[in-house]
Amino acid sequence: LLWVHMHKTLLTSSATAAPQHLTHCRDMVAASGEGGVAACVAELDSSDAVARLSAVRRLKNAVIGSRTRKAQYVAAGCIPKLVQLLGDDDCDVAMHAAASLGSLARGSEVQLQAVCQPDVIEGLVTNLGRRPEHAHLVETCARSLRILYQTGIASAELLFEVGHKACPTEGLPGLLVGLLAGTDTVVESVAGVLACCCKTVERRMQVFQASGVQRLLGLLVRRGPRVQEAVLEALAALLYDTPEICAWVAKQTCTTGNGVSEPTPQCFVGFLHASRGNVRLLACACLTNLERQNVLSGVCDASILGQVLSCVIGLLQSKHVTVRYGAAITMANLVEDRQQLQQQLCERGAVPRLAELFLPMGGDVTPEPRQEWMLKEGALVALSAICSSREDNRREVIKSDVLKHVVACLKDPEVSVRHAAARCTRSLSRSVKNLRTCLMDAGIAKPLLALLSDKSVDVRAAASATLCNLVMEFSPMKKVVMDAGGIEKLVELTRSSHSRLRLNGVWALKNLLFEADTLEATVTKSRVMQQLRWDHLFSLLDDQIVDVQKEALALLRNLVYGSAEDIERQISAACSGAPELIDRMATKLAQPNLPSGVTRQALYVVCNVATGTAAHKNAVVAHTALCETILGAIQHGGVSVRVPALWTVINLTWPDDAGGNNGRGTGDRYRKSGETNVCLRPNAHDHSPCLSLHAQVLLSAPASSTPWATCALCSLFCSPVSQILTSGNG
Repeated sequence: LLWVHMHKTLLTSSATAAPQHLTHCRDMVAASGEGGVAACVAELDSSDAVARLSAVRRLKNAVIGSRTRKAQYVAAGCIPKLVQLLGDDDCDVAMHAAASLGSLARGSEVQLQAVCQPDVIEGLVTNLGRRPEHAHLVETCARSLRILYQTGIASAELLFEVGHKACPTEGLPGLLVGLLAGTDTVVESVAGVLACCCKTVERRMQVFQASGVQRLLGLLVRRGPRVQEAVLEALAALLYDTPEICAWVAKQTCTTGNGVSEPTPQCFVGFLHASRGNVRLLACACLTNLERQNVLSGVCDASILGQVLSCVIGLLQSKHVTVRYGAAITMANLVEDRQQLQQQLCERGAVPRLAELFLPMGGDVTPEPRQEWMLKEGALVALSAICSSREDNRREVIKSDVLKHVVACLKDPEVSVRHAAARCTRSLSRSVKNLRTCLMDAGIAKPLLALLSDKSVDVRAAASATLCNLVMEFSPMKKVVMDAGGIEKLVELTRSSHSRLRLNGVWALKNLLFEADTLEATVTKSRVMQQLRWDHLFSLLDDQIVDVQKEALALLRNLVYGSAEDIERQISAACSGAPELIDRMATKLAQPNLPSGVTRQALYVVCNVATGTAAHKNAVVAHTALCETILGAIQHGGVSVRVPALWTVINLTWPDDAGGNNGRGTGDRYRKSGETNVCLRPNAHDHSPCLSLHAQVLLSAPASSTPWATCALCSLFCSPVSQILTSGNG
């Protein structure tokens, strides 16, 4: 009956309305065929304003809701013509052109690439500032701009351009902030644009300095639910990892609908009980960003984090895929590197809820492929954060039977899922027990090795970081990795142009050779260096990335660890002899402003060489500059640098052959140190944690050792604090 009534009303409408309706129907029919598409696009260039308006209206009506029509019109070359019409003198023409571009942006990947171009953005933005008096045009351009940026493809560079013609004095951030005083439709669209485009701290600060955050806070409780949701989305983006904005917002107050003034964070807490799931999620995101900057203390109730945790756990069961995904990501951001919150999540039952994200949604809901990978990615990211630090949490994750899903996700066609799976595997691999049992049984090593050839740098970086744990000496997967060509793939990473890959490649090789002093380990050293080559290793010692230098030195340290024969074997393969290697280390240690981590590893290389033969020890003592460097290291402010210097002195003063030559080699080195005006004297007054161990080493010196051992022990207790190497003749 309602349909009949509407039909009769349509038939008995005014004489002017009926022809207009029929005209629209004829326009859509005419624009539906291929010939109609070409004719319609051609008519966009008409010199007749009425014809242009008719053509752009036909195009807009034809493409709404039809991917086929969108593809046809894009292929016919409509986009450049629509961009030109954005500057048409007739505001109706410009408005329909803007609406058409927004509709075309909701098409296939090819259509998105065609629409999300700088000239399209330029035309839409220009209309925002050029024609503020035409409200409908501004609304349509703002809406289409939001659609374009929500695709994630359009570049935001233009929006932060200084001195743009649309707003030469305030800049485009100022223009966008000014539009927040407009209608609800404009505010909703502009807030959405800000949420999508403020991906860097610099951009967020530009909006903040244009009073954008202040304007958004003012809208938070004064507009309708849709505007509030858009404003919360923009605030969540602006607060992310921006300490200055977070500190400012935490000090503000806002007036609720009841006229009560309360701290802004407490206002966010109020939205945790909203009826719309996405509003609750965005409130959680805002509070999480504030908490990450430690600005909530003293502003809100102490139970606020518990409320956020309960809220995000509940949102994991939302009917909306985007909300479930966002809840998992927000959860990960909240608990990352925070063991207490990780524990609370497990105690509140978060892990089983996350495990459910790998399962079909159930009911009548059939998620699209994109939604399926979103849920898997969200679950993996959250699980990775939860089990990153606590062994009990890792045990809980394993018990939830998600490991099979993690392994399957390492082979997922979606790059973000593979990346998240590799990160989750890395967190789980921090457990020795997991490495020896469940991860080994799950066969996780080979899929990870396959990811070292992934097209994504992020995936390769995450997989190689995980392999650093898998090749440790206590891991049964070490042999699996080596037998599957792991050495070759890791060496290949060390030659990458991407610093993260170089670092992880060197790090994994270092772990592979850790405490490698057995016959099998000697073979492993040879296999590694056959692929890595000594000249390449030496080049890594001077890599432009400090961490790569440090790990390359640690790799060299492990290579020269072992028996005297093994040390000699490695030195002979590396260079002409111990003096050359020692000279390389002295040169490295002499570099100005050397980070303490690099200094420490270089000293350990010298320390290990000093455990070798008398020739190795003599090569160290003969290098005057190096001895002076060791003196400086002993006086270093960091114990991590003083310890290897201590061990170097102990190794140099240890007798070469206690039963055969009465320690004459040690005495020669002591006399040599006097000739070079450097005296080696250990000192136990250093209050480092290793002090007692150093004393035990000297006390355990054989009775037949040189008198220098006794002198060393005496000086250990009698020398000034923190002084092991002193200038003078001893």
